[in-house]
Amino acid sequence: MEFPMTYSKEDLKTKWEENVKKIKELLDEGKDVAFITIGDPMIYSTYIYILKGIEDYEVETIPGITPIVQPPQG
Repeated sequence: MEFPMTYSKEDLKTKWEENVKKIKELLDEGKDVAFITIGDPMIYSTYIYILKGIEDYEVETIPGITPIVQPPQG
């Protein structure tokens, strides 16, 4: 799936809606779907916008470790 790096809210919303539609089609076929992201999916992640579009489906969100709570290195 494509997620453009743009400030255009219209372009972003269009692409999120297209991707949500694809995900729903897969879920309706009985398939499992995973959305992998770096760090915590609930902080600064496109995942949040996809999640809003599939709220009628059962979703399990597994949090990651955000840079905010990682211990200092060194």
